[in-house]
Amino acid sequence: MPISMIWVGVGDLPGNNRSRGSRTHLNRLRTQTGSMGESNADDDALSLGDIDTAERFGRRTALITRSLAGGTPYQAERLTDPEFRQQNLRRKESNGETKN
Repeated sequence: MPISMIWVGVGDLPGNNRSRGSRTHLNRLRTQTGSMGESNADDDALSLGDIDTAERFGRRTALITRSLAGGTPYQAERLTDPEFRQQNLRRKESNGETKN
C-alpha cells in the first residue's frame, strides 16, 4: 500500500480579523493548515475560540475519515462571511463581552 497523506483544512473562515475581534472567535489565529491555539503569558487558560476551533477541526477530520473509509460523500459545513461574523458576534456576547 502506498504511503499517502490527506490534508484536512480547518474549514472555518478567519476570525478575529476585524476591529471588534475577540478571543471567543472561531479560527481567531486565521490558520488554514490545521488547528492552532495561543495563550497569553498572563492567562490561565486557552481562549474559548481556540478550544472550540480545535473541537470543530477534530469533528471535521473524523467526518472526512469516516467518509473516505465508508465511501460516503462528505458534506462540508459552509457559512458565508456575514453568517460567520454574526456567529462570532453571538459567541462574544454570550461570553459577556461588550460590543464596543
